[in-house]
Amino acid sequence: MTISLVGFVAELTGSEDHLLEAQPVVEIDGDTFVAPGLDWTRDNLVPYQPSPQASFHRTPWRAEINIGDTIWVAGRTFVDRIKDCNAVGELAYEFGGWQAVALGFRASFGHREAFAELVRALRNNLERGLNQALFDHMNLIRGDAPVLHELYAALPLQPDLEYQLTRALCFDGERDEYSLDFIRAETVHLLELVESEEEFEVQLESKRQRLHATRVGERALGTPLPATPAPSHQRAVEIRDTVYDALFSHGSAPSNDLFLLPHGYSKMKMKVLFERNEKVS
Repeated sequence: MTISLVGFVAELTGSEDHLLEAQPVVEIDGDTFVAPGLDWTRDNLVPYQPSPQASFHRTPWRAEINIGDTIWVAGRTFVDRIKDCNAVGELAYEFGGWQAVALGFRASFGHREAFAELVRALRNNLERGLNQALFDHMNLIRGDAPVLHELYAALPLQPDLEYQLTRALCFDGERDEYSLDFIRAETVHLLELVESEEEFEVQLESKRQRLHATRVGERALGTPLPATPAPSHQRAVEIRDTVYDALFSHGSAPSNDLFLLPHGYSKMKMKVLFERNEKVS
């Protein structure tokens, strides 16, 4: 039995900047069927009935499709953004081979797990790029970061806490308080990933701290710095006093190029940390 792909069902209006997974429309022995959902078998295929409400899009090609395969659809804006996105590397070439379909969208098809793997790979690459951009304010506003964030937000995945925190840090860096409030409320009250907004702030600060520690210990491109011996206690005190004087002995903080404070840190908060360290030493 040959199952031929002839189209798919998906609402494309308003999805130009998204990547999505759609239900296939197939032909078997001259009859046309539509998958009732993304998880389908031969037994649950439904005879296709044309309807004004059905968002059916015919593919300009016919191809044999395996049971359970889905259609992968990328909006034209998504494709335009990703083809020039260095952060995703060779994954950008994946979309260049997809076929043009309705409204300038591009489409391919395959097993659901393969699509999930593509989304995971895109997420990992985009997340890595965003984590680096979070400590460069100009890049976050005018550089590559806005495109990275748009692509990150367009991925078809079930949000988890790490995804929400990454987006929250982006909105925080962009000074977008409305979107930051929305992400916080969504995480707590809709997705229920944390129990309270206070816990969300704790988790957000924890991620900020982890990224700052990584940024301090690595080069901008992620290459680990050569390991060096730990300084003596006397030298550690000298280094601490030098940084302390640079922060608090003058009228303004040094430039970010010389001393990078993590988001949410003030000179007073750093002063508390220095004093706490003094008591420990």
